[in-house]
Amino acid sequence: MKKNKTKKTLIDLKKIPRIEDDVIFRKNADKTVSMMRVDCDDHFFSVDGIAVDLWLSIDGKTSLEKIQKKLEGKHKPPTGKFQRDFIKMIGSLKKEKLIVLS
Repeated sequence: MKKNKTKKTLIDLKKIPRIEDDVIFRKNADKTVSMMRVDCDDHFFSVDGIAVDLWLSIDGKTSLEKIQKKLEGKHKPPTGKFQRDFIKMIGSLKKEKLIVLS
């Protein structure tokens, strides 16, 4: 029998996200945000919808918990699904080295 090797990454919502120093980004006319790591100029990222508000809320001062509550208040998404999506998005941003958590 194979063991399931799926690993869940727990993210501490008390952590404060900060955009990595080598990341540049811009808000586009179509209300998306595009970002790129300077050291990897052929690798672009783009987000839309609630993810734009998440990205623009990352100021190096506000905890993930406060950002999550702010977005929930603004967008009124289904709670359980939003929390999973929020954690997944933070995990993706961290994995791609666009943010660090402290």
